[in-house]
Amino acid sequence: EGFDVSIASFNLHNTNEIKSAIKNIEKEFSRLDVIVNNAYSYPKKRGNLKKISKNDFNKSFDISVTGPYHLIQYSRKLLEKTALLNIGGTSVINVASMYGVISSDPRIYGDGGFDDPPYYGSAKASLIQLTRYTACRLAHLKIRVNCISPGAFPPKVIIKEQPNLYNELCKKNPMQRIGIADELKGSLIFFASDASSYITGVNLPIDGGWTIW
Repeated sequence: EGFDVSIASFNLHNTNEIKSAIKNIEKEFSRLDVIVNNAYSYPKKRGNLKKISKNDFNKSFDISVTGPYHLIQYSRKLLEKTALLNIGGTSVINVASMYGVISSDPRIYGDGGFDDPPYYGSAKASLIQLTRYTACRLAHLKIRVNCISPGAFPPKVIIKEQPNLYNELCKKNPMQRIGIADELKGSLIFFASDASSYITGVNLPIDGGWTIW
C-alpha cells in the first residue's frame, strides 16, 4: 500500500536485546510515537489448577508484564523526546483481556481443554495495574499509557471444532456473538492518535458488554 515497514526482532526475556532494539529505532527514525504491548507467551498447557507450575506462571508474567515494563522503562527517554513534537504526546497501549477483570466461567469451558490457565488472567490483571502505575508517573512527560481488554475473541479452531463452546460464548455475551479481530482497530487507532490526547490510565473493555453483567 505504499508504506515503509521495518522489522526488529528481539526477545522480551532479554533486556539487552530490548535496549538494543530501542537504540536502533532511535538511530534509524530519531523518534518513537507509539508502543503496542501485545506479546503473550501461551504454553501448551491450559486450565486445570493441578497441572500449572510455578515455571508456567514465571514465563507468562515475564512476557505479559515484565516485558512491557522493560519496553516502557528503556524507551522512556525516546518517548519523552518524541512527545515534545506531538500535540497529544506519545502513547503506550497495553493489550490485556477481559479475564484480567473477571474470571473465565468454568461452566462454559468445561473440560474441553480451552479453559484459560490460572496465570492468564492473573498476568493480564497485572498488566492493567501496570498501565495505571506507569500512566501516573509518565503523564507529566506527555507520555500516555492506556490499556484495552478484548473478549471474547476465541481462535477459529473453537468455532470449527467446538460448536457447543462457541454457542455458549455467544449466549454469555449481551451482543450474542464473539468479537472479530478488525473490531480492535478503532480503539488502537484512538489511543495511538491525538484524539485521545487527554486520556491516560484507562482500561477500555472491548467485549460486546460481557463485563457489564
